[in-house]
Amino acid sequence: MPKHTLDFFGSFKSNKVEKRATTAKNKRKILEIKNLSKSYGDRAMVKNFTYTFRKGEKLGIAGPNGSGKTTLIRLLTGRELPDAGSVIAGETIVFGYFAQESLETIPTGKRVIEGLLS
Repeated sequence: MPKHTLDFFGSFKSNKVEKRATTAKNKRKILEIKNLSKSYGDRAMVKNFTYTFRKGEKLGIAGPNGSGKTTLIRLLTGRELPDAGSVIAGETIVFGYFAQESLETIPTGKRVIEGLLS
């Protein structure tokens, strides 16, 4: 499987996550990202990221603090608007997101899932 980086520039196509009906042609496509970019001032967090997630794929995001992991997740889930590019989610896609700030609400000694269910 090819590695993907966040290091190109593209044109603006949408300012929100779009929902599109699944057709026979793209049935296995669940999330399509095209030329996604986001910067804060002069600091580019995501640059021209393009990728199509297909049914059954899994995603892991790793990197040092400040590298853009949370920004990417916020862009993919529509919690933040991109400077450029688009995120197109399949009609039946529902995002689950647990913000890192939410860890403060989990009681000491409980697992994250236990805290969420309590």
